[in-house]
Amino acid sequence: MAQKVLVIGSILFFSLIGKVVFPEIAQVLAFSTAVEIDPAVERQILDATVRISVFAPAVDENGQLVQQIADGQKHTVYDGGTGLGTLVQMGNEMVIITHDHWRLLFEPKAFVEFTNAAGELLLTMSGPDVTSLIRYRDGGTIILNAPQEVASKLQPVLVGNNIEVNKRDTVFIVYRHSDGSDKLSVQAMSVTETKDADGIRAFEMRGREGTIITTGNSGGGVWQDGQLVGNMWSTVLEQRTDGSGEAMPTNLSLAAELPVIS
Repeated sequence: MAQKVLVIGSILFFSLIGKVVFPEIAQVLAFSTAVEIDPAVERQILDATVRISVFAPAVDENGQLVQQIADGQKHTVYDGGTGLGTLVQMGNEMVIITHDHWRLLFEPKAFVEFTNAAGELLLTMSGPDVTSLIRYRDGGTIILNAPQEVASKLQPVLVGNNIEVNKRDTVFIVYRHSDGSDKLSVQAMSVTETKDADGIRAFEMRGREGTIITTGNSGGGVWQDGQLVGNMWSTVLEQRTDGSGEAMPTNLSLAAELPVIS
C-alpha cells in the first residue's frame, strides 16, 4: 500500500525539496487511449519554451563558501538547478511565465542562464538583474519582463485568459526527459481534479500514457487549445507504508493555473 505525497515546487535538478502533505491513497494507472499530438502544435509549444538554469555558490552550515581543491587550486562549489518557462505576448510586451519556487534565484551571488528548447545558450544574467525583471508573483507563478536577447530567439504565444481548466480535460505539457538525453517533448495529460493549493487555483493531472514527471520540469507550460493555461508545479510521489519510507514518483502532477493577466 502507498500514500500519495505531494512535493511542492522544486526546480532543483538534483533533488526534490519543499512542503509535503499527505492526501488520499491512490492507484497509478495509465490511460488506455493515447493522444495524437499534432507536430505543428508540438513545434509551437517548444518554440515558446525557455530553459532557465540558476546557480549560486554553495555555503556550509556556518555560511562559509564550500570549496574544493582541483589541480592544486581552490574552486568554489556551486549549487544549481534547471527549470522551464514560456515566452508570452502580453499586449505589446514580451514576458516569461514560470513557477514561483526558485530558491536559488534570490541569492545575491546567483547567476541565471537562459537557453532555448534545444539547449542553445541565449543569455546569462546575474540573479539580482533577473529578479529586477519580476512584474508579478503569487507563490505559484512568476512573470518576468523578457530580456530582448531571449524574446528575439523564441516564438511567443498567448495566455488562455478565457479558458477554464476542468476535471477530465486533456492538456499538454512540456516534458523534460529523465533518460539522460535532456530532450524536451510534448506529452498529453488528463486533469483528474481542480483544487485550491495555499490560495492558488491548481489542477492535478495524470499522464495519459503513464508518463512520470521528474525534476527539471517545474515551470514548464501547460497548454489547452493552443494557449498557455498553467505552469508545472510539483510531482506526486507514492510513499510506501511498509516501514521503508521509500517515496516513488508517479504519473500524477500538480500545476498552478495562470492568473488572469493582460
